[in-house]
Formats: sequence, C-alpha cells, structure tokens
Amino acid sequence: MSIQLEAIFTAGGRPLIDVLTHCVYSINADALFLYLVREYRFKPQAKAAIALHDVFCNPQSPACISQSTMIIPKDWRLTHSIEPFRQAIEAVESVDQSASDDSRSGSESESEDHSSGDDNTPSDGCVAIDIPPRHLFDHVVDAIRRGPSPAIASLQQSYDTGKTPTGNLPGGELSAVQRAFVDHQWLPSVRPFLVAAGFWRIATIG
Repeated sequence: MSIQLEAIFTAGGRPLIDVLTHCVYSINADALFLYLVREYRFKPQAKAAIALHDVFCNPQSPACISQSTMIIPKDWRLTHSIEPFRQAIEAVESVDQSASDDSRSGSESESEDHSSGDDNTPSDGCVAIDIPPRHLFDHVVDAIRRGPSPAIASLQQSYDTGKTPTGNLPGGELSAVQRAFVDHQWLPSVRPFLVAAGFWRIATIG
C-alpha cells in the first residue's frame, strides 16, 4: 500500500498524527521538515524560521535533513538569510532582560509591560523583528522533493495506514537508536523547542 504524503498533510486528523508519530519514531527528518515548512508558510515568524533552521538544517542536529548540499557547510544561503532574524530576537531579548532587571527595583506591574508576546511586535525598547518571507525554505524543500529523498520515498511506498505508527517500523518496534532519539533528543529538547517556536500542532507527537 502506498500513500501520498502531501494529501495526508492536507487532510490532517488521526492519519496525520499517526504519520508524524511514525516519522519521529523512524527519525524521518525529511518528512517532518516538509510538514513543518507547510505550517511555517501559514504564519511565518522569526522564531519558527530559526527553529526550522537549527533543528533540520544544521548538520550537528540529530534531526538534520538528508539534503546536505542545500545546507551548511556546502550552502550558506539559508544560514545567512536566518542570521538577521536571530540577531533581532537576541536584541529584543536583551532589551526585555534589561527591562526585567530594572523592574525589580520598581513595581511588579511595570514588569508585566515588558513581557514578550508575538515576536513581530516591537518591545518597549523599540526593537522590532521583521516577518521572514514565506518562501524562505522553498529551495530546500524543492531539493528534497527532487532528490528524491530515500526516506520520503520509502515512507510513501511502504507505510500502511492500517497499522499503528510503531507497527509500521521494521519488526514492529523501535530500534535502540530510534528509542534513544525519542527519549533523549525528541521528547526532552527537539519537540519543546519546536513547540516554543510556534509549532504547537506537534506538542503531542512522539
């Protein structure tokens, strides 16, 4: 049985949750990246763009995509595009920290005025963060699709919607490497980082 990944992404619901869970279990970074880029395009935010870069487009990340020719150190375009947004967020956080420190000697109510919200809203220090372009990751997505990605090809050809996410794994269970990724990378660090960046739909995945 074969599936069309884009159709599942569009339809949502339980089939999507199961596929994403299977992708986490099988460490299918390419498929997870394609899904999250779709989510990013609906509401581009600086924190979301940075999270996508750091989790999926950093060769040091445990969830790095397979298309190494499109990311550092072979291709610096995306990293250079992300850097201004990273610097802007750091500037906002610095202003907010200074405001928080000042508030400790003032009233508690003043402290609330400096709390961070939408990362595109100027802080009291007048530091604004631009909205990143929706197409920021398109060249990487296109490269994965053209590849073609072995991980995505295998997923579409062999995934059985009649089985559980675990049941679709070879042998019907996580390998030691897969279990280590889920327990020591995905659950404690990768998933919370992505959720904090705005990808709340994956808060229960994995």
